[in-house]
Amino acid sequence: MQKLIFIFLLSLMASIPSYASETYGLKGSYEVEINILGSDQASIKKGMLEGLKYLVLNISGSSDDLDKGKLKKLLKDPQQFVTEYRLEIDKDKNLKAYYSFEGDSIRQLLIANGLPLWVGKKPKILVFFPCLLQDNLALSLEEKLQNTCKDTVTSLKLKAFQRMAAIGFPSLDFIDLNLFDLLLPLSPEQFMNKISKRYNYEDWIYCSNKDEFGMEKVIYNCFSSITPKNLEVLDLSFNNLIDSIKQRSKLLIDDQVRSNIFINLEGINSHKILQQALLELEQQIIVKKVSLTGIKDNKVKILLNISGTKSDFIKMAAASSNFSKNPSYKIKDSLNFIYKVSL
Repeated sequence: MQKLIFIFLLSLMASIPSYASETYGLKGSYEVEINILGSDQASIKKGMLEGLKYLVLNISGSSDDLDKGKLKKLLKDPQQFVTEYRLEIDKDKNLKAYYSFEGDSIRQLLIANGLPLWVGKKPKILVFFPCLLQDNLALSLEEKLQNTCKDTVTSLKLKAFQRMAAIGFPSLDFIDLNLFDLLLPLSPEQFMNKISKRYNYEDWIYCSNKDEFGMEKVIYNCFSSITPKNLEVLDLSFNNLIDSIKQRSKLLIDDQVRSNIFINLEGINSHKILQQALLELEQQIIVKKVSLTGIKDNKVKILLNISGTKSDFIKMAAASSNFSKNPSYKIKDSLNFIYKVSL
């Protein structure tokens, strides 16, 4: 069975991962690595399909988009979206294909099929498995992962990588263990809310293979920050959590809906910075026209014609590190930003 092969670090320490500055859903190009069975055209094309499915899943941000009828038909010809590919054999004699995809063509595919674009930051999720504490509490977290829950934790890390999410584990130090002893028997939800605040995570997932009587089961059931009262199997719970997080930063672009909005930009200190700001606005996928309407000191006023609504533009601007909301500059009926860019 052909599988996506991903290169990732199995980080076992409780740390906040670093994130790429470029928003994944808006990248200019993508390269996807796939393990393929042979160098024949059938195997190469099958790898293209797996790569395209991976991109549709992550650029749209939804786990169910591949079930769309019209999209399934387009996925039958993945070659039209591949700009180039190369084959390599790794040190273990596995044949790998590296496929390059042009970002705009994938986004247009999604838009044409009524699918959203995910323009948010990479989700970060705190994960806790009580099975990590089952054996010797003096063991390191890495050593605990050698027990029976190792495969489940490793599988979850792969799922997280596939869904463009970063997961972290608590360090299980003295403070964590005190919270565990104090809160977990009474309320796992309270325990996760407390510990997630300690590690600065907004979202979390808790998975256990024990029933209410403490008996071990084969299946891990989980609840999360979005379903604190409902137990679900691991795959379903994790996918629902990722879908919910990414829903906050999705754009559903409809070219039939047009809006005119005014924005005020502060931080425009030179003609060069002004040109950069205007160019960046013009390149936004929902922006159709940019008109400079006023300049005063280091502030400019701009009229934008966009596909969608004002809230869609706010989501788009939030994806850029160069635009930040300006709370001190308030003008009615306008959006106010500070523009910062490294020259």
